[in-house]
Amino acid sequence: MMTPEQFEMVMEYAKNFDPSVMSANAILGDEAEYLARVQAVLDENWPGTTEMVLIRGGDSHVYSAMYNGEEVIVKSTLYLAGNYAVTEGYKDFLNFINEEVPVAYFIEPGVAKSDDSLPPLKQLTVTMSDFASGQSPKEVGPDAPWTWVFDEAAVKAQGDWLGRYRSQSIKYKQLYP
Repeated sequence: MMTPEQFEMVMEYAKNFDPSVMSANAILGDEAEYLARVQAVLDENWPGTTEMVLIRGGDSHVYSAMYNGEEVIVKSTLYLAGNYAVTEGYKDFLNFINEEVPVAYFIEPGVAKSDDSLPPLKQLTVTMSDFASGQSPKEVGPDAPWTWVFDEAAVKAQGDWLGRYRSQSIKYKQLYP
């Protein structure tokens, strides 16, 4: 069942739908204005975030940025209550995993919502996470792309990480059923 706010959002979208324009861009609006809204959320929740560089656009945007002298990943999308709750669940899970196994954890507060005074179609969910640097397993030498399959040390390292990830996942499920 839709809330009146959700119904109004769908009606607003239908009223403004233009099949000649990508639907995500029609909702998100001008790129500069959208970036300003993302930056406003960052300024409120992660002050000092700079050097935003768009990696991927569409219905959700992914940026690299600098925060506290470290490269981070910033993601933004339209705010929907259900998606926000799911994203908070991902944050809780990955930050728990990161206690024992290195993963691209969320940087507190992890997930933030833009100003409630904005119209529903202008509200955003913004996240910030660690920038997971490294190489694709298929690019690691000495015999890329097969090192991650045939090199015993690489396979053992990958197996060790996966085993610790699985163990920590089981702990999470036990603590938060």
